Amino acid sequence: MDETGLQTVPNKLPKVYAKKGKKIVGKVVSAERGQTVTAVCCMGATGIFVPPALFFPRKLQKPELMYGAPEDSLQLVSDSGYMNSDLFIIWLNHFIKMVKPSKDEPALLILDNHSSHLSLQAIELARDHRVVLLSLAPHTSHRTQSLDTGFLDH
Repeated sequence: MDETGLQTVPNKLPKVYAKKGKKIVGKVVSAERGQTVTAVCCMGATGIFVPPALFFPRKLQKPELMYGAPEDSLQLVSDSGYMNSDLFIIWLNHFIKMVKPSKDEPALLILDNHSSHLSLQAIELARDHRVVLLSLAPHTSHRTQSLDTGFLDH
């Protein structure tokens, strides 16, 4: 699993195509700065994915923000829009519900060494539901995180 930040308003200007020789070309741009929404993505080696969790920087959930999201996606809110230890527990329960690990088929969850993933409550929840947590060494996930090195390169 890995978190990534998504901008609600793109900061890169799109390419504009116009007829050759045209002097005035119009374009529509947003005056908004936008916000960062955190997406938690998780997939297995076989290509099966856990529906993502989206963390919105707000106080209350707004169901219409999830229109177009994959089925069973999880909407979460936090003041900052980022994950914390309590929200990680909610996401871990989402992971357990979707993956259904068992004594005969435990699940391996590879994650970075972020402080929100390292609570005693999370470790006990994972252990009780047959989820093995493998935390990558600090400052190495850009090279060792499977979602960064394998999935995004293809």
